[in-house]
Amino acid sequence: MTGPLCLDRPARKMARIPNPDAAIFLRKSRAIRMTATCAFFLPMVLTVMVIGVSIAGAQAPRRDILAELMRQKLKHSQSVLVGLAVEDYGQIRDNAMALKKLSEDALAKAAFNPDYIKRNAEFATIADELARRARDEDLNGVTLSYVKMTLSCVECHKFLRDHRVLDPDFLRKD
Repeated sequence: MTGPLCLDRPARKMARIPNPDAAIFLRKSRAIRMTATCAFFLPMVLTVMVIGVSIAGAQAPRRDILAELMRQKLKHSQSVLVGLAVEDYGQIRDNAMALKKLSEDALAKAAFNPDYIKRNAEFATIADELARRARDEDLNGVTLSYVKMTLSCVECHKFLRDHRVLDPDFLRKD
């Protein structure tokens, strides 16, 4: 065992290095490797973090838009029910057309999932059918279309909850 002691290690791990410059070289080479590793991985980690924050920020406005659209759909569907109760075909037709327009707005502003897009298109078709039957003053047809529309809403909300397409509490918020 020749050469000086390596003093950059704890006492229990002291070793003899044959060349006094080797300890300095090992220390520098470790620092260079660590710097190179940080220079390589740090930009990737920062990029992933920025993308994650951007995605989270982008989802919040879309969720707010979708929440407002859902509130409006609920208001118009309640008005359709009132129109059914008092047999006001004009009210039914106007609100059914508003529901169809809201579906189109949802596709333009907040479409985010192929299954949601398909379900939304089905809803728009039912709303169009509801407006047509109200125009024809077909009470039984309007009632059937309203039931189909309600089932469509329930199935879509169940899908969103079960497949965790949205935050689980999102559909329950007031």
